[in-house]
Amino acid sequence: MFPCGGRQLEDNKANVQSFSPGQKINLKAEIPIPHVGPCDVFVMDTKTLKPIGDALIHFDEYADDKLPQLPANNTNFDVQMPKLPDGQCTQPGQCVLQWDWKGKFAKQSYLSCVDFVVGPQSGQQSGQQSGAAAAGSTTSGPDPAGTLAQQVDQLLKSLGLK
Repeated sequence: MFPCGGRQLEDNKANVQSFSPGQKINLKAEIPIPHVGPCDVFVMDTKTLKPIGDALIHFDEYADDKLPQLPANNTNFDVQMPKLPDGQCTQPGQCVLQWDWKGKFAKQSYLSCVDFVVGPQSGQQSGQQSGAAAAGSTTSGPDPAGTLAQQVDQLLKSLGLK
């Protein structure tokens, strides 16, 4: 299984984000048709197709369609970029930030990703420029949250759900 619903880095080279260990990353998702089920955000190794470490955030009951309105944290939430092993996620295509939502009763999975590289921690020197110099700063490229929302929107459209 592809970690991003079949999308590859080649589809998104212009939107590779740069994050620093400890950086807070805001994610936004549009959910026009809720399906209750678990949801996780992981740093995913694209070679092994396995998460690197624990989920950055976990929801047991995400997007509960029985609620009159979804909780705000289902569509707008923060994760923190962990410190990764040296050399990991330093080149485009090695890792993605994966949003993985599974509809419990709908028996459907929804995946979306943000392509990224990890740079040095805030305050460290580097020969390369980073799009995000410190935790909480914005990136120089497209907003990663907007990218995720756009990718989720595209996925829903491709599935005929929007």
